[in-house]
Amino acid sequence: MNIAKSSADTVRMGILVDVPNFGSSLEGVILPTFELAIDEYRAAGIIDRPIEIVVRVVHGLSNG
Repeated sequence: MNIAKSSADTVRMGILVDVPNFGSSLEGVILPTFELAIDEYRAAGIIDRPIEIVVRVVHGLSNG
C-alpha cells in the first residue's frame, strides 16, 4: 500500500454515533480504541501529522 506523507494541517476523523445512552461506551471503549490505532500508525511512520477525533452523538430516524 502506498500512502503519501504530508506535513499538512491536522486531519479530522469523525465518529457519528446514533445510539441512545452510548456515552459511557464511547468514553471507555471506542475512543481509546481509535487512539491506540492512531498511536500505532504514528509509531510505524504511517501517520505524520496530528489527528483530531470529532465525535457527534445524534438521534436519527424514529423507530416506527
